[in-house]
Amino acid sequence: MTTGHLRLLAHDRAAETLPFAISEASRLRLPHQLQRVQRASTGRLPDIHTVAEHALDRLRAEMAT
Repeated sequence: MTTGHLRLLAHDRAAETLPFAISEASRLRLPHQLQRVQRASTGRLPDIHTVAEHALDRLRAEMAT
């Protein structure tokens, strides 16, 4: 359970905070954090889920090189 997931369940400002989490996780190269955003947004915030998915794909590609 993450803060973002709790906010999402509580109908709090998760839609506003999760994009920032994606940006920071990408910048800091934290794939597990991107996976957490994906799990939290599945079925609830499809646009954010897609952004997290693409960010994770990019990060994996960078790490593979």
